[in-house]
Amino acid sequence: MKAELSPRMIAVMRGLCEGRIGKEIASEHKVSVRTVESQIQEAKRRLKAKNIAHAVHLYTLAEVQGKG
Repeated sequence: MKAELSPRMIAVMRGLCEGRIGKEIASEHKVSVRTVESQIQEAKRRLKAKNIAHAVHLYTLAEVQGKG
């Protein structure tokens, strides 16, 4: 599974993998919470994930396999 995620989406997914919430990720990257939510939704679509937990799981698998 090689989904093309933008650098911003990768940063957001890494934040989620580290247990941060959207508000924390937004503050860290100096963007709005809505921007983070949009990035999550687009990453979820590109990863063909059913929900955020599934997206985090798929992203983590790709990272472990060196495909992220």
